[in-house]
Amino acid sequence: MDYSRILSVILAYIFIAGIFSSANAEQIPYRPPTNSTGNNFTLLWFDGNLQDGSNDVQMSWDGTVFTNSGDYTGPGSTSNMTLSSDEPIFSQNWIAHDVQVFGPGTYVFDVMLGGGVPETGTMTLTVAENQLGAHILIDFAGNNNIDVALLWDKDNTFSTQDQDSSFPPCPKCLWSGADNGIVNRGGILDGTQNTAGTVFNLVSVDGNGDGIPGIPMAPNGPFSGLYPNFSFHTPPPPVTPIIIDIKPGSDPNSINLGSAGVIPVAILSTDDFDALTVDPTSVSLAGASVRQVGKSNKYLCHQEDVNLDGLIDLVCQVYTAQFMVDEGETTAILEAETFDGEKLRGEDFIRIVPDI
Repeated sequence: MDYSRILSVILAYIFIAGIFSSANAEQIPYRPPTNSTGNNFTLLWFDGNLQDGSNDVQMSWDGTVFTNSGDYTGPGSTSNMTLSSDEPIFSQNWIAHDVQVFGPGTYVFDVMLGGGVPETGTMTLTVAENQLGAHILIDFAGNNNIDVALLWDKDNTFSTQDQDSSFPPCPKCLWSGADNGIVNRGGILDGTQNTAGTVFNLVSVDGNGDGIPGIPMAPNGPFSGLYPNFSFHTPPPPVTPIIIDIKPGSDPNSINLGSAGVIPVAILSTDDFDALTVDPTSVSLAGASVRQVGKSNKYLCHQEDVNLDGLIDLVCQVYTAQFMVDEGETTAILEAETFDGEKLRGEDFIRIVPDI
């Protein structure tokens, strides 16, 4: 038996399997889950002029992102966001499904994987740092699995004008909710009236460099060359109150702002909160960050049952010189996040003492 040949086959299989598994990355946490209503859909024509839209889009996002093109496998792909609206487009109802939010990176989607409408080619999505992107399949008027790709900036307006500014035509305008002269809405605003001045937490932007918001839809599909844009309100995640103890064992908590040392602060565990879920890199006490030590810049935090309640707490050392408090202030606020992105806030009494 040729064992060397068998070994070569096994190693080749392991190598290929490793490539395949790495090409299908799991969802990674990005922020806490969120959902909202009154979100915007704006559809622009080939030349960028406004065509139709909706302001009653409902969105629910589990807060994760995908990181690889291979995470889209066609209809039935794992989804991390849902979208819905009762408002028709061109007098026809539509359904969004297989919605996937992507983190920074470059992604190429094969539009033929949908197997519905006869789209051809690929859609490329390049997501920079501090941006997000998405791939969506839409069913519309008997046409199934129409591909949509989106690029989102954060906390900005969609356009300097909406359909009330100059319509028709209205180049690069936001759909603001009233009749557009093409689809009769009876003069009734649909849902929340987003306008040119509305700031969206995730706002659709030009994704292919042609100056028109959105990414043109794939060739040979029912909306070939049109620019769909979804923009969302994502309410800030709630802040969880936590218990902290500045300078454990000390009372009062005297702080000399002229000191070049560090100040210990304990984040206390409770029956409802595990302090060990706190990301040390996110800890800030009155603006002061956690001290870093060693060649690896390790954050100086350790585990300890500070208040002897049987629960392990997290104790971090923060730079005294970075404290942003004035003489006379009596409290210091700690802000942090868990490894899953949950925002935390706690405070404790302090006494500022003079530098002698």
